[in-house]
Amino acid sequence: MYFVFLGAENKLPVGVINVCLQLIPPLNESVSGDILAAQLDLEHSKSTERERLFLIYAKQWWKEFLEIREEHRTRLVKIFGQVIYLIVLVI
Repeated sequence: MYFVFLGAENKLPVGVINVCLQLIPPLNESVSGDILAAQLDLEHSKSTERERLFLIYAKQWWKEFLEIREEHRTRLVKIFGQVIYLIVLVI
C-alpha cells in the first residue's frame, strides 16, 4: 500500500495506491550495489541535463519575447511556476 502526497510541502494527501510489482523474467541473482549506484547516477545526470536544456530554452524564449515589442519589457509574465512534488510512501 502506498500513500500519495502532493504539493510543495508534501502535506496534501491525494489518495492511496495499491501496487503489485513483478520482475519478468525474475532475477536469478541480485543486482550489485555498484551497478545500482551507477544506474541511479546515470538517471540523475539525464534529469539534470534535461533541466539545464530547458533553462537554456526558457532564457532564449524570454530574450526573444522581450525583443518582439517594446511593451513586453513592462508586461508581467510568470514563466516559472512552482514545482509540484509527488511523494509516495511505501508501507
